[in-house]
Amino acid sequence: MSELKITEIEKPLDYSSQEPVYCQFPNRLAMTGFILDCLRQLFGNANKIMHPQIKEFFWSSEQTTDPMKAPYQLIIEDAFNFDLSKVGVRPAILVKSGNWQEAKLVIGDNGMSGDIYHKRINGQHSIQIVSKSIAQAELLAREVQGYLSHFGPLLREWVELVKWEVPVLQEPTRMEEQEENILISVGAVYEIIYSWEIRPDTSRLIRQIVVNAIMKPNNQPN
Repeated sequence: MSELKITEIEKPLDYSSQEPVYCQFPNRLAMTGFILDCLRQLFGNANKIMHPQIKEFFWSSEQTTDPMKAPYQLIIEDAFNFDLSKVGVRPAILVKSGNWQEAKLVIGDNGMSGDIYHKRINGQHSIQIVSKSIAQAELLAREVQGYLSHFGPLLREWVELVKWEVPVLQEPTRMEEQEENILISVGAVYEIIYSWEIRPDTSRLIRQIVVNAIMKPNNQPN
């Protein structure tokens, strides 16, 4: 019998707070960082990688000086903070934020408790795998999709997501700017519900600011 393979994931430190995400102001940068942390966990330890043919690939915060290991050191970065021309022979996994679309939960955004309001965000991120070899790109892309998909229930719990799915593994293409590189994108879709409160004293402050804005310097109305 083949040995049972176990892959692990740990809760990112940034999401260890007891304060739930629906009480915070969510942003795409935080989601990018969350996905990056998960992927760096995966490739930070060879024992977590499922497919034996990519066991040699690894991620480290420090670039290796070993010329034998260099071609196997993965770049895992925010797509907007990395220049693809610097990839060289190293494969890259780049996380790119996509569209966010807000929608109402109920008419007027009201909830069931006083002046607390709610919004629903449908968001997308893509994880782009860039490699010189089609085989490398395929195996790395499938590893990424499987990892983020299989741990979906935990990710939803940790980040207080209503939905987390990784349904898309796109076909391989050649990059227009660098045709020697193969690109495969893995798509992640998720849903966040967040809330906020409008208090009476805040409303008065806003009204006072509006009144001051329409007054002349000598406090005379226009």
